Amino acid sequence: MHESVEAWTNRHTMLAVAHMMIVAKSFGVDSCPMEGFASDRVKEAFNIPEEVDVCCLLALGFATEPYKQYGGRFDIDRVCYSESFGEPFVL
Repeated sequence: MHESVEAWTNRHTMLAVAHMMIVAKSFGVDSCPMEGFASDRVKEAFNIPEEVDVCCLLALGFATEPYKQYGGRFDIDRVCYSESFGEPFVL
């Protein structure tokens, strides 16, 4: 038996994420699972109830440059937009 329901659901969520990444690539879409995010801020930004666990984020899009070993982190205004591309995302 798994140590907790949270551990079990996290493992199954990551299986689903891995399959999403494979399917995305088959359509020519690049993807990248993210870690190091503040789940409380994600919940706040997307009105996710407190009892819901956010165990991962998956970025999908089209790379414009070749992959780098480590590209660093960009400021939020370079990677997050509101309802339309280029429209500032305000927390």
